[in-house]
Amino acid sequence: MTKVRRILEKLGHSIATAEERDILVPKGMRAQKSGSIVNISSIWGVAAVPSAAAYHATKVAVRHLTKHVAVAYAADNVRANSVHPGIVTTPMVLVDQAKETSAAVVRATPLGRMGQAIELARGVLFLASDASSFVTGAEGIIDGGLDAAGRSSSSERLRRAQVVEFFRGQEPCRVGTEASATAYHWARELIASGHEVKIMPPA
Repeated sequence: MTKVRRILEKLGHSIATAEERDILVPKGMRAQKSGSIVNISSIWGVAAVPSAAAYHATKVAVRHLTKHVAVAYAADNVRANSVHPGIVTTPMVLVDQAKETSAAVVRATPLGRMGQAIELARGVLFLASDASSFVTGAEGIIDGGLDAAGRSSSSERLRRAQVVEFFRGQEPCRVGTEASATAYHWARELIASGHEVKIMPPA
């Protein structure tokens, strides 16, 4: 059993063991009474879209564990903050993520583009440095304005992109509820724009 698994099994306990402290905060930081921890989460640890339950859960966990560390180790003069990037030009986005989804996120981002890794790094550097000496337990949202623009409108645009992914190349699918009727409408639009979509009308 790994140390991390043992920690997870103890999440309900209120008193941290020495082993837990060593995982959450390096010994050197506690010994020198100084340190800054920056954990990378995601904008989806702050906002939400459909069909991403597991991803949301993991990113929110990073966000709140960071807050725990900030409060629990403030007496050791150790700060902890989380960073929540929007869409950034990483291999996960450029290679693994469907282009329709990336395009929808960019459209929902007020600055109208993907962020660059160096822009994210500058935010991390600020939180790691003494320039942020009075900042702890906070979220550094570096998302080109996505969250500020309104989560409902962003979610609607992303939902549309997810419909593209779901319907493309699927077997015929019968739709009949109000929600799926909306998906059906979108699928009809996709057909008109040349996408290969197989659907059946509502029963």
